[in-house]
Amino acid sequence: MRPSLIYNTNLIFAFSKTFSELWNHQVRQVSCAHMRERERERDELSLHNSVADKRDCNCIRLRNRLTLDLSFCSLDFEVAQTADDYKQALTIAHDIYVRKGLMCPNKLGMRIEKQLFQNGSCLIVGKAEQSVLTCLSIYNDGPNGLPVYGTIHNISDIVQKDFSSVVEIGTFSKLCNEHALGCSGLFSMFRLAFSYIVHVLNAECIVIVVHPSHSNFYRCIWGFEHLAYIDKYDKVNNHPGAVMVLDLQHLNDELELLYSGSDVNSDLSSFMREDVTHILPSSMVSLKADFLREFAAEVLNSKCDMNPELQSVLKGVHQ
Repeated sequence: MRPSLIYNTNLIFAFSKTFSELWNHQVRQVSCAHMRERERERDELSLHNSVADKRDCNCIRLRNRLTLDLSFCSLDFEVAQTADDYKQALTIAHDIYVRKGLMCPNKLGMRIEKQLFQNGSCLIVGKAEQSVLTCLSIYNDGPNGLPVYGTIHNISDIVQKDFSSVVEIGTFSKLCNEHALGCSGLFSMFRLAFSYIVHVLNAECIVIVVHPSHSNFYRCIWGFEHLAYIDKYDKVNNHPGAVMVLDLQHLNDELELLYSGSDVNSDLSSFMREDVTHILPSSMVSLKADFLREFAAEVLNSKCDMNPELQSVLKGVHQ
């Protein structure tokens, strides 16, 4: 065989061997990557199924840790009915959110969403004597929508497809002082909020945006379902958020599912179902209420710079 032919044959053999090794290595890499992807998908599915199961061991342990006396709380909870209550509550919200880096300070010194001034929207406040120490905002859907509607494209369509009336639970804030809110206070506040939403607003669904690390609490305790994740939520200074929903049409069934069985403390279930309608207003909070007009006038007369949309809404309430 001629030397040139031997050289070419060896070169072809070497090239073929190298190509084969490279091909096999690439195939192994793709195969390993594929296996890792499949394992990741299985892990995610397993996690999703675990998250979807509200009676998993972690949830049961969390619920059983809530063994405090739910009948004890040093605060009185009510639906705010005075301009002073609104001012105190929204000032607390502003100060707490600024302290936690969830908003920038404003000259008003209050955290006010324009959706608070829609028929049915209100503040749940916890008071010691005449001082507001904690608050929870309830936004009823209306002309300005809900705060969450501006976060994710078509989220209003997604929610309204299944529910004809939607309410958002928004700002939750409390002062840290000698009147500790504690477990009993937290659940007393949410019980009153649920009662107002169900019995006064006749809503079918609650939407809430919480920090992702808190979503398990809302899922395990009240049965909220995860709807979407927000990477940067502008309402809290671009911190992440988890959008969650609660179907109120089947709330009793959901509580029964959550707290059935001897392995779960059922005190919380009976506490949440306790009738508190006697402390609710006879009708939803109306924009025509004198105290709202008084509060709107006070904010407008402060001459502080504010969002033009909020200013327009306040003027509409004041007129």
